[in-house]
Amino acid sequence: VIGNTGRNFGAGMTNGDAIVFDITGEFESKINQESVRIERLNQSNDLKALQILLEKHIHFTQSPKGTEILSKWEELSTYFWKVIPLAAESQQQETAQKLHSISNLSTKA
Repeated sequence: VIGNTGRNFGAGMTNGDAIVFDITGEFESKINQESVRIERLNQSNDLKALQILLEKHIHFTQSPKGTEILSKWEELSTYFWKVIPLAAESQQQETAQKLHSISNLSTKA
């Protein structure tokens, strides 16, 4: 999302991730904390994937805002949030615990 967001962002979000551009610093107060958590987008693989998505977005839409972000990428890439659904996070943890338990059983046999 490179445009404005409303309040209660992420309510009911159970899977996937969202990326939100927040140059105004208001987004953090607009999320639904019961459904999602946010973290700054700072891993190089996430940033590279986002850069590619923005390039495609600009190609198809001629987006002035997307063009501006890419032209000042080093500065503006620090304004992105990654939105992570808590439901998906707990599912991942549960799956990891099950896999760990299974691997412990197989090593004891």
